[in-house]
Amino acid sequence: MKQLGLSYFTDLHVTLIGLLLFIVVFATISFWVLKMITTEQVDRWSRLPLDSDSSSEPKTGSHP
Repeated sequence: MKQLGLSYFTDLHVTLIGLLLFIVVFATISFWVLKMITTEQVDRWSRLPLDSDSSSEPKTGSHP
């Protein structure tokens, strides 16, 4: 059924335009997000604790 439906789709240029549009938008958003991350944020993230200690446990009495 899929092959039958795709056999009528002969507009290859539409597919290529869609693929190029996707690649451009994906690359632009990726570059924009990576550009927004500053060195100070990365340094702060690198100092976050990775192990669970008593300070990360939920406080008693805050939620019933």
